[in-house]
Amino acid sequence: MYNNSSIKRIIFISLFTIPTALLLLVLFFNIKYTLTADTLLVKNGFSTQSISLEDITNITPTSSTLSAPTLSLDRIEIRYEGGSIVISPKDKDRFYHAIQERVPALKTDDNNGLIKS
Repeated sequence: MYNNSSIKRIIFISLFTIPTALLLLVLFFNIKYTLTADTLLVKNGFSTQSISLEDITNITPTSSTLSAPTLSLDRIEIRYEGGSIVISPKDKDRFYHAIQERVPALKTDDNNGLIKS
């Protein structure tokens, strides 16, 4: 049924597709957001981004399809001194409340987001 070259081809293709698929699974399903007393940590696969809460200037809801460490399209964009990141916490209201507890200068705005006053 299979000749020797077919088996070699299947093995060769498998050596590339299986590790690639596993890497993508790790990157897509190993997304975690952690709030400490003064930092937001965004873990995405093998990297962790650290954002000082005091550097956050505003948080706005977005449905942007830009590349981001999130699987959902119900996203929020966090702008901070030096850049921005798009994430998707499971419970946005709880996330907003936790951020406001740590950074009282962030107030609710007209777009259901937070802005530094």
